[in-house]
Formats: sequence, C-alpha cells, structure tokens
Amino acid sequence: MKCAHPDCNRGIGLVSYRRPFGKARYCSKQCRDSYVAEKVTPDTGRRPAATYFEWLFLQPPSTEPVPQLARSASRIRGR
Repeated sequence: MKCAHPDCNRGIGLVSYRRPFGKARYCSKQCRDSYVAEKVTPDTGRRPAATYFEWLFLQPPSTEPVPQLARSASRIRGR
C-alpha cells in the first residue's frame, strides 16, 4: 500500500499515520501534516487581459442605476 500524499512514492510500513477527520493512510507524520495545493488550470475560453484597461472593458455592463451625487452646503469661515 502506498502513502496517500500526492508527492510521496513511499510505501506504508507497519505504522500508518491517519488524520483525525480522514481515512487516508500516510507513511510519516511529515506527509500527513503537509498540505499540497492543486494546480490551477487556466480557463481556456478567453485569453487573460494584459492590462487593467483591457480587463476593465471586458467586464459585462451592470444593470444597476448609477447613484447621483448630492450637493453639499458647506462654507469656509474667514478669519
């Protein structure tokens, strides 16, 4: 039986280490406690935007109304 860690190729000996919430068996505590991130596959549907300006215009238009600015009545007092 092999270790459940994806980067480990060692077999499990007489002692196997388990996580308290899983049933997978590991060859050592280091394999059990280390985490491996899955490779992220890029979306092949569109090419990524090269600049922020391109990304900004690739966004779909929103259907929400644009809020209007309100005038404020503020004065600066003189000395």
